[in-house]
Amino acid sequence: LIAYIFDPEFLPFVKELKADYVVYHAYDLFRFMGKNLAKVERDENQLLDSADLVIATSAETAKDFRTRTKRHIEVLGNGVDWRRFVMDPRPPDPPELAHIPRPRIGYVGAINEKVDLDLILQLARRQSSWQFVLVGPVHNVLPSDADVLEALGVKTAGLSANEAAD
Repeated sequence: LIAYIFDPEFLPFVKELKADYVVYHAYDLFRFMGKNLAKVERDENQLLDSADLVIATSAETAKDFRTRTKRHIEVLGNGVDWRRFVMDPRPPDPPELAHIPRPRIGYVGAINEKVDLDLILQLARRQSSWQFVLVGPVHNVLPSDADVLEALGVKTAGLSANEAAD
């Protein structure tokens, strides 16, 4: 039995599963995000010490881990073999983007407290020719970000910016 863990919050499951092997595949620096950061760091340190294999999705995450443990950290970045999915080197814009002028700066992922919405708003105001396209669910944003979401014109699946912050 292999327990493949990708977030320190799953440490209790590792203990319950009594797996033969544990892989910790970290896709972010969790100790800098969310709530109860001391517990997150404590749980992650335990995973770093006890996992049979530790994988980081970026050199920066691996660098952080190496300051906290002497063990070997594998780096396995996110990626895709683009040629397997697209034959035309420049596919047409999807209909949802066709009306948005270029240049476009895109972000795909959860729109939450880890996204510096204030910075995006400042850049949008400074470079009005740039189009910022944010794609992903809006949740766990900081209450102070509700006004920024509204100023950016972020559509929140029918919710107002204030409802999205809840």
